[in-house]
Amino acid sequence: MNITSQVNELQSLEKEISNLSKRLKKLKTRKKEIEENVAEYLRETNKPGIKYKGRAILLKEVDKRTRMKKKEREEEGKNILEQYGVDNPDEVLNELMEAMKGPKSSNYKLQIKKI
Repeated sequence: MNITSQVNELQSLEKEISNLSKRLKKLKTRKKEIEENVAEYLRETNKPGIKYKGRAILLKEVDKRTRMKKKEREEEGKNILEQYGVDNPDEVLNELMEAMKGPKSSNYKLQIKKI
């Protein structure tokens, strides 16, 4: 297989992946809407769940944490370190965040630009 055919295949794969991603996003949005509708029905009727075609659909309450922005996470981390009396909370937090990232490794990646 020569390089031009591989580049053509790469472009077609990128396009197909893009199309599938768009379709998947729509499907996930629709799934979420339907789940919210079913949950609303169960809340309104005060039913713990329903049975449908050999499946039990139950409504349970779960705790979900909201995502914090990077700046907010850093501030919270500094506050906690200060509460425990750590000297130089900025340095300690930066070292801790860097340690959580893992080691760096060198790889190659294709950059594709329109010209």
